Amino acid sequence: MSAVCLCPCTDWRAQGHADLWDRAPERRKASDMTPEQREAAKAERQDVIESNKAWDTEPVRREWLATFVTRKVAPKAAAAFLAYVLTEHSEVVHDMGGDHLAAEWFGLKPAAYGITSGWGKVIEQATEQRAQVLAVARLLSALEKNTSRGSWRRVAPATALYMGTIAAWGYDLAEVEKRAAGLAPTKRARRPRATAAPVPERATDQPDTEQPGEATTVTS
Repeated sequence: MSAVCLCPCTDWRAQGHADLWDRAPERRKASDMTPEQREAAKAERQDVIESNKAWDTEPVRREWLATFVTRKVAPKAAAAFLAYVLTEHSEVVHDMGGDHLAAEWFGLKPAAYGITSGWGKVIEQATEQRAQVLAVARLLSALEKNTSRGSWRRVAPATALYMGTIAAWGYDLAEVEKRAAGLAPTKRARRPRATAAPVPERATDQPDTEQPGEATTVTS
């Protein structure tokens, strides 16, 4: 077997290479900008400040979620939502923060560490429809905890699905949340905007009347 020489680039900046692990935005000196560029940079900074403040109103969304999960029957297209999250965004399901948030909604004491105990009893006492609501709530809580101030700046498919779904189920998205859902320009996207997955129709507190074999189809 012949030896292979791996030669590193010792002057990568001069060669125009980029550090893929550097997530800090490139900053230009004001003296290097044209008046138009300085004005645009100023507007962008103002937008970041205002949008971050707007995003910090998440208690409004969480209050809506806490009320939504008290419903007795699952919303329309809940099965498609469950299937889509479990198969396409399973990475968020095991989030401990999501478990603890959902525990608060269902009257359980969030675990100090690990998964909250007591879910089994909650499920045993639930009707078939109520158990589906519990499953929906658990995934909604995971998706909610997966959001951050950065959600409105770069559209993530899981967050876009989440925002679009709760909007279809009756939640009134704020302008900054529409940006997270991919329904309004992020203005600073460094990559192509993700396409939000199709979302269900607005929910009513009535059971889904789909017949077997007529399940709602959600495509990516």
